[in-house]
Amino acid sequence: LAQASRAHPIERAALSAMPPAKRLKTTIVACQQAGSVSVEYIGWSKLYRKRGQADVSDAVVEFDGSMWALEVIPGGSSEGQAGWVAVNAHCMEAYGEIRAACTFRLLDGEGTERAQKSITGEFRQGQSKGVREAFQRSIVDEVAKNSKDDAVVFELGLVVDTDARASLPPAKEDPSSLDELSSHLGALWTSGEHRDIVLRVKGTDVRAHRCVLAARSPVFCRMFSGESKMLEAATGVVDIQDMDVDTARRLCEFIYSGTLAGAADLWADTAAAAELLQAATKYEVVALARHAVEGICGKLTVENVAEWLILASQLGTEETSRLKASCLSFVEKRFVAVQATPGWDRLCLNTAVAAEVAMALLRAKCPPAPAANAEQPPL
Repeated sequence: LAQASRAHPIERAALSAMPPAKRLKTTIVACQQAGSVSVEYIGWSKLYRKRGQADVSDAVVEFDGSMWALEVIPGGSSEGQAGWVAVNAHCMEAYGEIRAACTFRLLDGEGTERAQKSITGEFRQGQSKGVREAFQRSIVDEVAKNSKDDAVVFELGLVVDTDARASLPPAKEDPSSLDELSSHLGALWTSGEHRDIVLRVKGTDVRAHRCVLAARSPVFCRMFSGESKMLEAATGVVDIQDMDVDTARRLCEFIYSGTLAGAADLWADTAAAAELLQAATKYEVVALARHAVEGICGKLTVENVAEWLILASQLGTEETSRLKASCLSFVEKRFVAVQATPGWDRLCLNTAVAAEVAMALLRAKCPPAPAANAEQPPL
C-alpha cells in the first residue's frame, strides 16, 4: 500500500494561490487481481480545463496480463454533454481477453464516499482502450464546496476476472516458468560461459552473448544482423564510449534477468541512474527504461528535479514522458525552492527546455480564459 501523505500547513498555504495539485495513490491487494488508483484535487473550484483535456494518473495498477490508469476529464469529454466530469478506466496494456469490473467513486477530502458508478468492460489487445463514466459537475462542485481545502477525490477500483482471460502469453500463465527463465539467463550472464561478443567500454571488455542481446535490444539486433554489414557483426566487438563499465554491466544484467541488484540505492545516485536511463534509451531496452523511470520518479528532490527535467526533455521518448510530467508537477508545487538550485540555473541555459517549462508553469498558474463566443466551462 502506497498513499501520499497530506500536505504540510505551509505547503497548503502555497497551494491556495496555485491551481489544484494532483495527488495519486495506487493500492494493489495481495491476490494481484484487484486494486485501485485515485486522483485528488485541492482547490477544485479554481480548476479550469478545456473539454476533452484529461488528467492522467502517474500511478498505475498492474496485474498479470493488464495495466491500468485513471483518467479524469474535469471539463467533460469532447463528445459528451456539458455539465459532466468524465472518468475513464484506461487499459494501457491487455494480453488476450480481459474482463474487468470498474467502480468509479467520488470522495470528499476526508475520504467519505459521496457518489459511485460501476461498469464492466471487456478488453482485447490492440482494441479496447477503456470504459468511461461521468459524474454531474454540480454534484462534484457541491462535494468540493463542503470539503476542507475545496478538495475532491476520484477513485477507480478494479477487479479483473481471471477466468475471462484467454490467449495470454504462456509465460504469463505460469509465473514460475518466467522466474525460472530469468534465473537461468541470469546464471548464464554471471557464469561467463559461451560468450561470443565483446562490449569494449572505454577500453574495458565486457563479454556477452550476441543472441541474448539481439533478442532484448532492437539496436543490438540490427547491429549483429548478417545483412547489416556493420563492423560489429564482422568483428564481434562493440565499441562504446558514452557509458562507464558499471552502467554497461547493469544494462546487460537487466537484459539477461529483467532485474537489477541494488536498484534502491541506484535510483538515489542521480549520475548513475541518468547514465543507465540513457543507455536503456539508446539501445531501446524499453522495459529497463520504464523500470528506471519508475525508480527515478520515487527519488525526485528539490536538488535533482531540474536535472531530471532536462534529461527527460532531451530523450523525448514515450517512457521518459512520464518522468517529464512528474518533474513538471514537482516543480509546480515547489517552484521557489527549485529555482534556487544550480540545476535550475543549468536548465535556464537550455533555451528549448526552459521555454517548455515556462509555458507549462504559466498554463498551471494562469490558465487561458475561454474565448468570448466560445462555450463557457462549467463553474
